[in-house]
Amino acid sequence: MCPSGHVKKGEALEQAFAREMKEELEIIIKKSKFLFSIDDIDPFSKREFTHNFMLVEAYKGKIGTSKEAKMLKWFTYEELENEELVLIVRRLVGRLHEMRVF
Repeated sequence: MCPSGHVKKGEALEQAFAREMKEELEIIIKKSKFLFSIDDIDPFSKREFTHNFMLVEAYKGKIGTSKEAKMLKWFTYEELENEELVLIVRRLVGRLHEMRVF
C-alpha cells in the first residue's frame, strides 16, 4: 500500500498529507517536501485528477498499522519489480527511481 488520500475543501496539500499520514501510519510529520505530480484519469468516473507525491524527511512516532492500513511491508526497488502493482504505484516507483530517490 502506498499511503494516500484526498485534500479536503479549504485544506492545504501539506495539511492533507500530514493528516493522512497520521490516519494511515500513525505518525506525525515534522518535515516533508513536495516531489512531483502525476495527472491521471479516474477509471470509473473518467474525471481528470492529479496525484501529488510528498517525501517525508522527518517524523515523530512509530510507523504502525491502523484501521485504514491493516498491513505494512517494506520492499527494495528490485523486489518491487516482481510485485503486482496498480499502475499509479508503478509510475510512482519508476519516477522515484529516475530521480535517484532510492
